[in-house]
Amino acid sequence: MTKETVPIEMPFGNYALEGISEINLPDPLPILPLAPAWKYVFIVLALWLFYVAVKKTVYWLNNRYRKQALLKLEAITQQEPSIQSVSAVGQLLKGTSLYVFTREQIASLTGKAWFEQLNTQAQTPVFDESSQTLLGASLYMRDQQAISTSQWQALIEQTTNWIKTHPYTGVKPLVNPIKLANPFLARGQKDA
Repeated sequence: MTKETVPIEMPFGNYALEGISEINLPDPLPILPLAPAWKYVFIVLALWLFYVAVKKTVYWLNNRYRKQALLKLEAITQQEPSIQSVSAVGQLLKGTSLYVFTREQIASLTGKAWFEQLNTQAQTPVFDESSQTLLGASLYMRDQQAISTSQWQALIEQTTNWIKTHPYTGVKPLVNPIKLANPFLARGQKDA
């Protein structure tokens, strides 16, 4: 017996679709808009986002000293109010200010001149008379003299406020801040 193949004359599959041809589908739509101007908008937006990210990173790098100073102040506040802790707050203020001012500006300042310098650099005057007196007299006080809790809390609050709010002038930046030239300002200066 030999097997013979039987030719199939009828189309194989669904008989209802006989004679229907397939539709050619269009290409899928692109994700990005077709107009070239949108590409430029996206490029400018990406460059702007990159600029903002770099600027924030530079700001964060240059202001890490604030976080370190606040951590040291937190460690000082865990101690009992004493002459040594008040002296440690004064040393912290002096050390933190070395990041803001040049050494020539602050090395010779003591007493009221020192606190005036700190208050003028803050957005609003931070240190009041009682804190100035407490910090100024801490070197000359005896260990037995008591410091009131209200004085201690006011000193800590004012020091925290100064560390958080004083503007960074960039005396010793780790990375120089990025500043873009303002084309409108430059044109206005040429015209004047």
